[in-house]
Amino acid sequence: MPETIDEILQAAQSLYEQGEAGFSDLDWATAGCILKTREKQSRQVWSLWTMLAPYEQKLSVLGIAYGTLVPPPLEQIGTIQSQITLGPTVTLRKVDTGDGPRVAVSFPYDEHLVGVIKRLKSRSWDNESKHWAIPATPVDVEMAILALRAEGCTLDIDQDLRDLMEQGKVSYKESRAESA
Repeated sequence: MPETIDEILQAAQSLYEQGEAGFSDLDWATAGCILKTREKQSRQVWSLWTMLAPYEQKLSVLGIAYGTLVPPPLEQIGTIQSQITLGPTVTLRKVDTGDGPRVAVSFPYDEHLVGVIKRLKSRSWDNESKHWAIPATPVDVEMAILALRAEGCTLDIDQDLRDLMEQGKVSYKESRAESA
């Protein structure tokens, strides 16, 4: 039974990693919550199995046959130990400082991720708030996002930062149009 559970989790993870091309928005959020949990309940795996049914065609493109996936019996409610989880969640949020806006980067301590952050230019550790900070420029934020996604991290980007990034893109396009 554990290998069929892992197959269900792998199928869900494959669709999850497809982003908008995989699950619908609601299913993507639900699958993400379940996949991020280290100790999954059998009912969560059963829910994922049920959730996968409408995506049978997308799964077949990925080489996964939905009909071969067998859910855990509902009467076996309990914790399932699985190595299949998504990377850590990293939060990026805009913070205002005396030196202008910065981006706070926070995550549960992970020595490897600390090394990834230390490779970013202009990063600093805020010991008071216990987060890393990087400049709030489109280039610095995009570099951080790319580096963290390459490590399999799930990113939680606040709306203020999204708005700031969009303003930066618009300003860049306008400056390019003026110089043309």
